[in-house]
Amino acid sequence: MDLTNAERESHINQCASDRSFWIYFTDDPVRIAQLDKLVSSGDIELITARKEGKEYRILDGQVSIRKKRKPMSEKQRAAAAKRLAAARSTA
Repeated sequence: MDLTNAERESHINQCASDRSFWIYFTDDPVRIAQLDKLVSSGDIELITARKEGKEYRILDGQVSIRKKRKPMSEKQRAAAAKRLAAARSTA
């Protein structure tokens, strides 16, 4: 069965009884390609590969949940660009 991009999903789950890892399921071919590279490098583990998608085991330290970035004002952006240019000229 072929799915449209609107029908493709990725799910990440963690059980409260063992927070040392996450289970990541996806049927999105872009995500599957990204995760398969991590499997081949030994960074994550492929649990199951089914017709519908793949399921991976990812260690807790490999998942990051962060606060949303605050947008920079034009003044802040200009100051950051100036600092970066100065850092590059001294390097």
